[in-house]
Formats: sequence, structure tokens, C-alpha cells
Amino acid sequence: MAAQRAPAAGEWVRALVPPAVRLGRGPGARAWLGAIVLRNLRGTAAGIVGAWFNVPFTIMMAATGAVIGALVGLFHGSFLGPQIVARVDRLLQ
Repeated sequence: MAAQRAPAAGEWVRALVPPAVRLGRGPGARAWLGAIVLRNLRGTAAGIVGAWFNVPFTIMMAATGAVIGALVGLFHGSFLGPQIVARVDRLLQ
């Protein structure tokens, strides 16, 4: 093999790259969707039902209402009751 010379400053260097070949295709969209849905059928059904009936939003609103109701109920019997109820009413309007 012949000795290669070092490239001069600013000279383009040609890289030895193998020719591009056509790669095999992977599984199609139908196979991907089938694997996703059929692998966890119970989880997929729960996700669809939860999204349809808006269950996550309902749970979040129930938790928020429970916290706000607990705070108002805690202070409602004390001398701070009217001020706290007025502030919460303003907050929720």
C-alpha cells in the first residue's frame, strides 16, 4: 500500500465511505398498533374509558374541592371564619 500524504491546510479530505444500500423495512403501523393495544388490553380499555368520561379531571377537581372545603371548614368555627369564607369566595369566583 502506498504511503498517504497529509492534507494541506484548507484542502478537502475524501473519506472512504461504503455505498449506500437499501435497508429493510420494519414493521408497519398496523403491527405497531396491534402490539400496543393487544399487549396491555386492560390498560388500553381503562385509558379509553377514563378519557371518554373525563375521569382524571374529575378526580383532580374532587381533590381540590376536598382541600378547599377542609380549609374553610377548619377555620369556619373560629373567629377567622367570616374572613376566610369571604377570601375563598373571592378566590373561587
